[in-house]
Amino acid sequence: MCAGNLFFKREFLKPEGRGPAARTAELILDTYNIMGCDALNVGAYDLSLGIDYLLTLRKTAHFPLLSANLTDRNGTLLFDPYLIRTIDGVRVGIFGLLDTQLKLDKIPGGDALRVSEPEAVAAEITARLKQEGAEFIVLLTNMEGRPLRGLTQSHLPIDLIVGSDKRNQISLPMVTQDTFVTHLDRGGRSVGHLEVEPLPKATGTTGRGESIRGRLFRHQFVQLRLDIPDDPRVEARVVAFETHEATLQKEQLAGNGGDDDCGSTFVGIDRCATCHADRYRTWQTTDHAHALATLTARNRQYDEECLACHVLAYECDKGSLKIANVEQFANVQCESCHGPGDLHVASGGEEPTRPLQSVEEICLRCHTPERSDEMDFAAVAKRICARSSP
Repeated sequence: MCAGNLFFKREFLKPEGRGPAARTAELILDTYNIMGCDALNVGAYDLSLGIDYLLTLRKTAHFPLLSANLTDRNGTLLFDPYLIRTIDGVRVGIFGLLDTQLKLDKIPGGDALRVSEPEAVAAEITARLKQEGAEFIVLLTNMEGRPLRGLTQSHLPIDLIVGSDKRNQISLPMVTQDTFVTHLDRGGRSVGHLEVEPLPKATGTTGRGESIRGRLFRHQFVQLRLDIPDDPRVEARVVAFETHEATLQKEQLAGNGGDDDCGSTFVGIDRCATCHADRYRTWQTTDHAHALATLTARNRQYDEECLACHVLAYECDKGSLKIANVEQFANVQCESCHGPGDLHVASGGEEPTRPLQSVEEICLRCHTPERSDEMDFAAVAKRICARSSP
């Protein structure tokens, strides 16, 4: 099951990014079909290309897209509100709710959409599920903060809530009013694994976990490590996708024009090395010196979203990214942190480079939690750029 915000990274997509985003969404849907997903709640990010696109995408899904409170302007539901599945002999009811904070003005065609108040809809749906024999009720939602807490305190017969708060990181599950609440890891680095079992009648509880309404909940996040083998079917699709995207991106960059004024501001790592040889040799031993190679290995060397952190001055020709700039300013270099070195070089070192921000501010531009496990940035910066004699 997926609580939503699956297909896109943000609510608003620029026109030039909509084609790649649509192709990525189709790949994601294909892989979820392979994995055997049971249901997806429609989250805010799933509507980033508009309701018409999502309704078209739904036609190729092997699982239902759910939303009990997203309607058109006439109040007609656009997706199934819920489903009931029998799992290990238990009738499980699953329904989806969308947060009312949806920014309709950011969504293509959003003026034709309406979002009903979640708590009232939840009361109606849970009553209907009980009438249809559901013994265990699951809510999938992108609700966050106070609205979600309010729903958990409404004494509705919801056994499990799986959330996809767009700001959420891995957090410990909680129990509120006999409802087990957990969130997905939005960074995509972990998979939530939850076991729900009946409590032994004789003892009332056993093992580690949470005892709720006669059931034992055991929950853990399983980290998606590199040593876990890929499913061959998914791997084949991802490799083909990345190869195709790399070709399209290279063609696009090859056609970009504009005056190339990078050389007038950024001098490049080789020029830095002439005066700072020791630091240059240290830099050569770091991952920063091979940052572009990590993209090339995955056919992502022309992906603009990735290049921002793997190439110096990737927009140095005033925003028109070009292949020449990618090749000339490959990797994370001195000027990635210190800024353009043209004045520093022209003055023979008398003119300093721009004042450095704090280490955290510099590093966190790229080393965000979903991309990097590194947290001790001060130690890393000292190792990479420790002062030594030139």
